[in-house]
Amino acid sequence: MAHTNQGTEGSSQGPFCMWQGLDFATWLAMLGKRPPLHWTKIPRMLQLTCMSVVNSAMGLTERLIYGRRVAQLDLPTDPVFILGHWRSGTTLLHNLMSRDPQFTHPNLYHVLAPQHFLVTEKPVTKLTGWLLPKTRPMDNVPVYWDMPQEDEMALCNLSLLSPYIMMAFQGQREVYADYFDFQTATPREVARWKESFVTFLKKLTFRDRRTLLLKSPTHTYRVRLLLELFPNAKFVNIVRNPYAVYCSGLHLKKKLYEGNGLGRTNFDGIEEDLFLTYEHLFRAFENDRHLLAPNQLHELLYEDLEQDPVGELRRVYEKLQLPGFEVL
Repeated sequence: MAHTNQGTEGSSQGPFCMWQGLDFATWLAMLGKRPPLHWTKIPRMLQLTCMSVVNSAMGLTERLIYGRRVAQLDLPTDPVFILGHWRSGTTLLHNLMSRDPQFTHPNLYHVLAPQHFLVTEKPVTKLTGWLLPKTRPMDNVPVYWDMPQEDEMALCNLSLLSPYIMMAFQGQREVYADYFDFQTATPREVARWKESFVTFLKKLTFRDRRTLLLKSPTHTYRVRLLLELFPNAKFVNIVRNPYAVYCSGLHLKKKLYEGNGLGRTNFDGIEEDLFLTYEHLFRAFENDRHLLAPNQLHELLYEDLEQDPVGELRRVYEKLQLPGFEVL
C-alpha cells in the first residue's frame, strides 16, 4: 500500500466532485433515494444545489440550440471500447490511444457537464482551469480539462443508473448493484440508460465527428448490452496482476469515498465489496466474450504495455484491424 499511495499526499479534487453535473431534477431524485448525509457536508450540498440549477438552465439552452440536430444525428456503429478492472491500466491505454487523430473521446469537462458542454465548454474551461488540482487524488496522473475521461461519470450524472452512485451510498451495495451489468435492472431502467448513453455519445459526435474511443471499467460488465447498440464495436481488454489491482483499487475507493461522499466517510465492508466487484467483472466478461468476432477483441497485459508500449499498441491495431498505426 505504501507504493500505491506514493506521490498523492495532499492531492485533492479541488472544489469539484463527481456530482457537479447533476441537473436540479436529478439532484432531487438522488436526495430522494436518501443517501447518508452529515452536517459537515452542508457547504457541498448547498454548492451542488446551486450548480444543479445552473446545469438545468444551461441544459435547456443547449437543447434549444442543438437538440434537434443532435437527435437527428446518426450514431457511429464502430466505437472502440477500452475494458478492464479499475487500476488495471485502462487510463494509460486510453491516454496512449487518444493520441491517434482518428479518435475522439470524452474529456473531463464533458463528463462533469454532460447536460450542456456543447454551449459552455470553451468559456468555462478557459476561466476555471486554474481551479483544477495538479494531479488526480489517487495517483500522479496530471489533471486538465481536456484529459481523456471515462464516460461512466457522465452516465451517472445524467441518469443515476450507474454503480458510481456508490460514492453517495457508501456501504449500501444493494442500492447500486443492479447497474454494473443491468441483468437484474428493470426494462425501464435499461431503456433509460440506453437513451442517456446514446444522447451523450451523439453530442460527442456532433462536437467532433471522428471515431469514438471510450474507456470505462464498467463497460467490461456490459459487452452484451453494448453490442445491442453498437454491433460493430471493437474492444480492448487490459488485465493486471490481481495483487496490484487489489492494493491500488482499495486506495482508489478510499480516495473517491472521501472526495465524493455526502455523509460521514464509511469504509465498512470496502474490502469485501472490492472482491465482489472484481469477481463479478470477470464472470460477466467471460460470459459475453463469445459474442465477439476475432477482430472485435484484443487482450493485453498492463505489465507488457508498461515495458513495450509501441509494440503492444501495434498488436492492438493489427488484431482489431484498425488503420492509422503509423500515424499514431
